[in-house]
Amino acid sequence: FSKNNNLTAIQANCYVSQDFSHEMSEFKTKPYDKQRRVAMPDGNFIDLEDELITAPEVLFKPELAQSSVRSIVQLIVDCLNRCDMASTPSLLGNICLTGK
Repeated sequence: FSKNNNLTAIQANCYVSQDFSHEMSEFKTKPYDKQRRVAMPDGNFIDLEDELITAPEVLFKPELAQSSVRSIVQLIVDCLNRCDMASTPSLLGNICLTGK
């Protein structure tokens, strides 16, 4: 099975937390309550714990992965700064982050 199939199986279970700090503390105090067992394409299983929220949170806080890349928020701001200021309100009104 390919690496992409494994990644897809993991991504299908990850989510952006509404309160990352609070939920991380829950993972530390009650990991089995939040743990998810994921079936991989090869038939094996893996248990995901804080990775469920940490992986997508890296989009907003790349430093969680010790990365120096800019966050998705900063990338959006950079793009808006390159546009004509008159179009900024319209552009801002049409930004929508969504997931599966």
